[in-house]
Amino acid sequence: MLEKITNEIKKKFPGQTEKDKTERIALLERIFGSNSWTEISTYFSIDKLNEGLENLRLENAGEAKVSENKTDGKPKKKGEKSYAKVART
Repeated sequence: MLEKITNEIKKKFPGQTEKDKTERIALLERIFGSNSWTEISTYFSIDKLNEGLENLRLENAGEAKVSENKTDGKPKKKGEKSYAKVART
């Protein structure tokens, strides 16, 4: 699962430029709510990883699902996306 997640991230930002590195960190924060790969790879449940992988795939395909509900009560910043849970079939 972790390899699939890293491959999806590399599809979107494959380079080693500072911009790509910064964008990868921002992507982790948007999808997983953390910018720590160690935290994500060590402590996140398989369900949370699967949900994140599906959201990465949707974002890469240009079909990111955006949640209608604000769960944290904070106003969203302009252009910020909030990802909904992906329903499994």
